[in-house]
Amino acid sequence: YEGPEKIAAIIMEGVVGSNGLIVPPDDYWPRVREICDKYGILLISDEVMSGWGRTGKWFAVDNWGVTPDIITTAKGITSGYVPLGAVIVSDKIAEFFEDKYLYAGLTYNGHALACAAALATIDVYEEDGLIENAATVGKYLGECLEDIRQKHPSVGDVRYIGLFSTIEVVSNRETKEPFSAAVMGEV
Repeated sequence: YEGPEKIAAIIMEGVVGSNGLIVPPDDYWPRVREICDKYGILLISDEVMSGWGRTGKWFAVDNWGVTPDIITTAKGITSGYVPLGAVIVSDKIAEFFEDKYLYAGLTYNGHALACAAALATIDVYEEDGLIENAATVGKYLGECLEDIRQKHPSVGDVRYIGLFSTIEVVSNRETKEPFSAAVMGEV
């Protein structure tokens, strides 16, 4: 057994995308934040897949009013045009490094083109209201997905938050048995 004194941080995806889109229950993220605060554990949200408006908010955790200590991000920061990753930290963490040098570096750190693409992308997100639009269009998409679920017996489930969505295709809606690999290969 390891107690909280052995845990420096918890890192989780804002919305799990790689396992078929798992949207947590509404009390999940606030409870995780509460536990981290109680034990002095840093909360890190991996928003590489779910950040930058995909869920109808800037970052997935914003859907639950939670502010992590650290956010890791990529992809959407440049709208996918140029590879770039970023780490966003809380004021408390940033203040720690004000009088210290962080010895970290990679060949392409601060690549001018990638940083310019990120700034331009963020400007477009803000000026064109794309985050708000994702929330609005996401509601409509959700209604359409629910309609598909009702009409098609091969749809076992639909999951969505904003424009981040998935359709689970099954051979049996009752048992949620997936189609065989051979059948899926033909689709």
